[in-house]
Amino acid sequence: MTPAATVLETGKPASLGSLALFLLLGAWFFLVFPTESLYYENQNTKFLHGMAAAGIGHLDQDWTADTIDVMPVFTGIVYALHVLTPAFVCYLVQIALFAVFLYAVVHLAVFALGEAADRPWFKIIVGALVVASQFSNGGARVWGGVAKQYLLGPALEPQSFGVLFLLAVVLFMRRRTEPALLLTTVPAIIHPGYVVPAGTLILAFLLAAWLSPDRSRRPRLLIAMVTLVAAATSMGYLGLMILPTDAESWRQANEILAKVRIPGHAVPAYWFDIDAAAKIAGCALALWLVRKRSPDLFWIIAFCFGTALGLTLLTVALDSAELGMISPWRISVYLVPLGLAVLLAHAVAAGLDLPRRGGGASVLCKGLGVLLALLVLGVTVRGALEKVELYQPAATPDHVSYMRQTGDARTLYLSNPRDMDIRLESGLPQLVSWKTHPYKDVEVLEWHRRYQLARRVFQGDRVDCTALDEVVRRYGTTHLLLEDTARTLDCTGATPVFEGEAARIYRLAR
Repeated sequence: MTPAATVLETGKPASLGSLALFLLLGAWFFLVFPTESLYYENQNTKFLHGMAAAGIGHLDQDWTADTIDVMPVFTGIVYALHVLTPAFVCYLVQIALFAVFLYAVVHLAVFALGEAADRPWFKIIVGALVVASQFSNGGARVWGGVAKQYLLGPALEPQSFGVLFLLAVVLFMRRRTEPALLLTTVPAIIHPGYVVPAGTLILAFLLAAWLSPDRSRRPRLLIAMVTLVAAATSMGYLGLMILPTDAESWRQANEILAKVRIPGHAVPAYWFDIDAAAKIAGCALALWLVRKRSPDLFWIIAFCFGTALGLTLLTVALDSAELGMISPWRISVYLVPLGLAVLLAHAVAAGLDLPRRGGGASVLCKGLGVLLALLVLGVTVRGALEKVELYQPAATPDHVSYMRQTGDARTLYLSNPRDMDIRLESGLPQLVSWKTHPYKDVEVLEWHRRYQLARRVFQGDRVDCTALDEVVRRYGTTHLLLEDTARTLDCTGATPVFEGEAARIYRLAR
């Protein structure tokens, strides 16, 4: 029994041995999963407010760090990790979340089969298949939802805590309805984008509990209301923080975010492809397979599947950027792993039944077992080699060292807006980057103006001097970073101050 199960089922603390095993499994899964080192590009967005508050470099002078923080709880986590612990603890948090995911998927497979899962090697084989699915670095593709939504990604992010949704389903299936409801609120409190998935799962739990013949499954009304309110609190905070300034600014900002910045996340016409169709079909098949053996799981999957599908069709019908920003299809981040757990369960059960047929079937079963073992070993070795290469100490790029040594609170760098890493690498303010955008309408419009102007500077083989002069005049930019060594620059107001192996830096005259 894992420490999560021990604590939640018995109320007693887990032993150090079980905790160590729990983290060891998480580390193994983390080892084979394609991850990135601190500070990966998305973390330049999600970590910015927390690291600025922690006093890292001069990030507190960055314009984006001064925009409205829509994820204050995650900001607090980042702040605590950087003020109270060494930076590598971020990896330990990530490992723990990987362990939760692996544990939850294995046990959801058990619940999908009921008593039929009570056979030797079942859990081990399911876990091995989850690990083997990382072959060719396919973890995010296989286990992710539609519209490029995922629970486990290359770095620690707010959405990583969505693995708690799967653990909540495990708790519910263990007849721990109230703890399951309470746990479901946690991802939504950390990440406002999880409010709809959290609310949907809470309602699915309430439906399954109400339809269960066991009346003890039904939670107290107070607990049900508290969980719904807690999940909605995050959205309430977000709504208050980004109230429309005026109708036109609100419309323009939502159009920019949904159809320019993140259409792959927010517009079904962009994200619906063969991968999405296969995952939807897989969830539908899982729903059919689980209908008799696990009614509770059937109702959970059915309600979540129906809600996600219905709200997606409504978004398409209304062509609504606002609904697109809410992304009701984000429910798929846990719906797809739920469906895959069911499919894995039936596939493993079918494989374990082969020896009973004797003859060639028995030989086939042994062959599949050997193949799986070799595949897991290969994935593990490959993952270990990749992690060794990824996490070995690397020399700081010379231009980043220069930036750190010479930058101060008045420094503002203009770099290619598609460079998403330089902020946290240098600890210095960056005028704008593509991924690091705010959510308040007037701030979104300002971000877009900055981005368009910066893109003009870098759009050709030569730096656009007119656009560069406008950047300096409008924003007081002090330095220009050119990481494209082939791009030429002959602007009168730019004085070269550094030339390194991979980049040049110019001081800009105001």
